[in-house]
Amino acid sequence: MESVPVNILRVCIYDDEHYWCQQMAKVVRDFFSNRYVIDIQFPTDSEGVLSTEADIILLDIRLNEGTGFSIADKLGRRKHGLVIFCTAYEEYMFEAFSFQPFRFVRKLYLKNDLTQAMKAAEDYISDRSETFWIKSGEAVRVLHKNEILYIEKVNRKCIIHTSDKEQIEVRETIRDLMDRINSNKFVMAHRWLIVNLRQVVGYDRTCVFLANSERIIVSRTAMQTIRRSLLESGGDGR
Repeated sequence: MESVPVNILRVCIYDDEHYWCQQMAKVVRDFFSNRYVIDIQFPTDSEGVLSTEADIILLDIRLNEGTGFSIADKLGRRKHGLVIFCTAYEEYMFEAFSFQPFRFVRKLYLKNDLTQAMKAAEDYISDRSETFWIKSGEAVRVLHKNEILYIEKVNRKCIIHTSDKEQIEVRETIRDLMDRINSNKFVMAHRWLIVNLRQVVGYDRTCVFLANSERIIVSRTAMQTIRRSLLESGGDGR
């Protein structure tokens, strides 16, 4: 019996050429068939891209109305979905990375490159959608695990530091929080601190550097785990 899709995945495809729009849509549908209901949008101008709430945005670079770079720059500031550049011009690759796209797809190898990009996007979105329930004071709230930078033990409480600069106090032990998170993307940096590997952007011999520019001291054992995980994921924790 085939599985029934229960999740909706929204994909925005913006390319001047109808042929490439259809080819990209086919790869996306083939990859996600039987796992997601796919909602594919084909905006007719850049404003349509900027207003989308899509989870994944496939964006051509050379466009009749400018470049995909300018659109990606605006999308980045508005915290939209995962941007994937799709182009026939490989010479744009290095410039494209300055806009921090999720992936770069070559149209010449569309099926292979886009399939790999969709696999990475599915893994990332699945992990991002995992929620983490906490009780802070009398309030009960839910966090996305990717929002967490690190969790530190302070006296008899723990403080969850988030990417939105929140510091949320909870009365749980650091071990209980680690058990409830239950993700290999979180590591005990030492006995009183948990770090989210997805927020690690670099490291040296004794510390890791987070996306918010903070530096966290890490035990020798934890550093071995962190280095191994980052190397296996290509250096970005994903």
